Order: sequence, then structure tokens, then C-alpha cells
Amino acid sequence: MRVLHLRSSLGMYGAEGVILALARETNRAGHEAVVAVLADRRHPDLRLRERAAAEGLDSDAVEVGGRVDLAAVARLALLLRRRRVDLLHAHDYKTTIMGLPAAALARVPLVANLHGDTAESRAVRLYEWLNYRALRLCRRVVAVSPQLRERAAAFVAARRLLQIDNGVDTASLRAKVKPGRDLRAEIGVPPGAPLLGMVGRLAPEKAHATMIEALARLDAPGASPHLVIAGDGPLRLETEAAARRHGVAGRVHLLGARTDLADIYAALTLLIQPSLTEGLPLVVLEAATLGVPIVASRVGAIPAVLEDGAAGVLVPAGDVGALAAAVGALLREPARAGALAARAAAVVEARYSARAMTARYLADAYALG
Repeated sequence: MRVLHLRSSLGMYGAEGVILALARETNRAGHEAVVAVLADRRHPDLRLRERAAAEGLDSDAVEVGGRVDLAAVARLALLLRRRRVDLLHAHDYKTTIMGLPAAALARVPLVANLHGDTAESRAVRLYEWLNYRALRLCRRVVAVSPQLRERAAAFVAARRLLQIDNGVDTASLRAKVKPGRDLRAEIGVPPGAPLLGMVGRLAPEKAHATMIEALARLDAPGASPHLVIAGDGPLRLETEAAARRHGVAGRVHLLGARTDLADIYAALTLLIQPSLTEGLPLVVLEAATLGVPIVASRVGAIPAVLEDGAAGVLVPAGDVGALAAAVGALLREPARAGALAARAAAVVEARYSARAMTARYLADAYALG
């Protein structure tokens, strides 16, 4: 079976990591995977395709001219035929909405993934509204968290709706850590200062400004904590402004998009995930794999991964005071932080591996079982 994974050209974030893991494991299982992007000609971002190619995965791209591009639908249908694709796997609202007519033209089924909603603008809210209504036309719909599955249940028949947890290639991630690298010195963090980290797109739902305000309020022992942010996006200028406004610009390090995330995780004292909304963020799984203690919002599937607080600290989304208090308390209790991190690593190893995730997709979503 040949599966084509299709994603809009947004960059390299959690969903992109899931796609690459799925493609790798699909190939290892004896099938074929193609990783393709919808490349907006106004501001194309081909990092997912480039990463796939660098890993030796089959990859491609379809040029898209704008919000409504019927020619792009025809180009996608042609790609599906030319590649002799057996199933199209769409990974966001744009690829689902454009993919449905293209898949119909190419006479292949479509599986749609719900990685998470953002509602970051009026246009995005409209597209997400349309996407949920388009889901009823898909062969299968996969949600990565209970909340997303519940939301989709209003539009999709139960027999076609699945929840499949995201997975991470734990062995490969550990192998990427470079022993001896001093990332703290590279970015200017003083010796002994706690290093807090956020990894993800600079977008409203990730709540970077919430963490920056919490950093300003933080009551922590010893040297003042620093915050490193890996990722880029539309709110970069606003994030920089928030750091200045709260008087912590010297302790906030915006690294932009990075390919050395394993080394970044390994340098952290704590990972912070204060999102307002989530599916199942790969960032949490990756940090847990590398033994980083986690403070996160109680949203999406995060409470399940962190065992409702037994494997990490959970706080209400958007609550700056609770976030600052939780981070400060964990910095004061390194033994507790270490125990939580060890438990989270064990949970991920047992339940959130890339191999287990792919087996579910092959057997249930693609109906090869």
C-alpha cells in the first residue's frame, strides 16, 4: 500500500514530526509512504519536504496559488494518479478541504487527521468550521486527543472516528543528543541559572506571552531563571515586545526554528507547555523521553500523558499565577522534579512509541488489519 501524507507548508513543528515518524514506520512495516506539502507560492515553506528527503523518505510538493485554487486541486489529483497512491492522509484543514475533491478525482480514499485547532484568526476559524463539516466525507477521521474526538463526534459517524495517540521514536531522539555540547553557554545563560524551555510555533494557542509574564513573577531559589523559546511564527514581534514589557528581555532567548531540538531539550531544567488548546503535543513526548521535568496546561491529551499529575505538573490554561507558582515550586524541589521526569519517560516508552502509533494507523485508520 502506498500512502501519501499531505501537510500545508507551515514549517517544522509537532505535527510534522508525527508525519515523519509515521512515514518511517510505514516503510519499515513493508508499505510505502510519500511526504508531500502544499506549497503556497506567496510564502512557500518546504522544510517538511526537505527534512523528509534528508532522511531518505520519498517526498513531493504541490504548488498552491491562494485560498481558493481549483488548479491546485487538479495538480494534487494528478500527483495522486502519477504516484499511484492508494490512500491520501490529510493532516490539516487545508489539506482535507483541498484533498477531498482531489481524492475523488483520483479515486482514492482520504483519511483526515485532527492534530489540534488554533482559531487564531477569523479566516482560520472559518476554515476550521468548514473542515469539521467536510470530515463526514472522509473514509476515516483520526483525533489525537479525547477533546478533539468529542468535537468531531458531532459531525462524523462513530464507526469512522478514531482516537490514536501521537508517538515518538524514542531511540532515535536519544541518539541525536550530542554529548558534551554546552548549549547554555552558546545562548548566554549564566552557569547555575535554571533554564526553562518552550518549543513550538509562535502562535496564540501556544501562550508564550503567558509564560513570559509568569517568568517575571517567578519566585525561584538562586540565580534568576532564563527562558529559551525554540520555534518561529506570526507572533515573534509580539513575543519580543512581551519580554520587554515585563522587564525580562535579557532572560528570554528566541532561537527561531531549530533542527537541534534534542540538544535543546537536554539542556533544559524544565519544559513549559502553557498552551490554551492542544491535541497531543509531540513536544511533551520528546521532552519526557529525554528526562526533562514538565509543567503544562491541563488541555488536550496532556493530562493522560502526565498521568493527571503523577508524571508532571498540570495547571489551568491561561492562569499566569498558577503557572508561576508551579514552576517556582518545582525549581525548589529538584528531587520531586526528577521523580516526575522518570515517571513521564516510562509512560512515553510504554504507551507513546512511534511503532505503536503506526500500527494503529495501519490496522485501524487505513484498515489493513
